[in-house]
Amino acid sequence: MCFDKFARVKYRIPEEWRIKFLEDLIKEGFESQLMISMDAGRRSYYKSYGGGPGLEYLPKVIVPRLLEMGWDEKSVKRIFFENPREFLKFSPRKR
Repeated sequence: MCFDKFARVKYRIPEEWRIKFLEDLIKEGFESQLMISMDAGRRSYYKSYGGGPGLEYLPKVIVPRLLEMGWDEKSVKRIFFENPREFLKFSPRKR
């Protein structure tokens, strides 16, 4: 399950709600199935084009916030690194 649209204020869903929902899913045992993203596909989201919040938003804003809220580093690494790596893993077709 991927939680998308972090840093997207136009959807008016507070990030605290998204984080709380993630916490609930982790407590229910779904940590190995979660990923977080931003859906930053427009030029207006990139600082290099004069927009924001920039691709650094998740690692520089959300990750520290999660750690300050008491998330353990293991869970953060799982959701931001291990789960996406597993999801995007390429397995060549067997012949």
